[in-house]
Amino acid sequence: TNGLPNAHILVASVPDIVQLWAVAKDVAAARNVWALAGICQTATANPLSVAQSDVDRRARVRQRVIDYNTALATVCAQYANCKFDQSLVFNSGFSLSDVSTIDYFHPSYAGQTGFAVLTYAAGWDW
Repeated sequence: TNGLPNAHILVASVPDIVQLWAVAKDVAAARNVWALAGICQTATANPLSVAQSDVDRRARVRQRVIDYNTALATVCAQYANCKFDQSLVFNSGFSLSDVSTIDYFHPSYAGQTGFAVLTYAAGWDW
């Protein structure tokens, strides 16, 4: 606000990582990559388990992402030139094709394109 007072800022929400787990957990390649590379074990450890401790752990991960998004929205609301995406990215549904087959965690080209379309529409009159 000091150096570039006319800048417009769009803050995109963090995607629902537990939804990503739900989309990819039944794919053997995803489970292997998650385990071997140690990808976000708080969400992806024991991916097929329905044990209460694993269900609770994934619920805590999801709540933490919700808390992050709440913090992003709260801080953004303090600035006139800041818009939050109203959790569009977090609430967007995505499929396995939206997830990279390199790590089964980050968006694929299609997934990133989908997020970009959502955030662009939520943004300013560019």
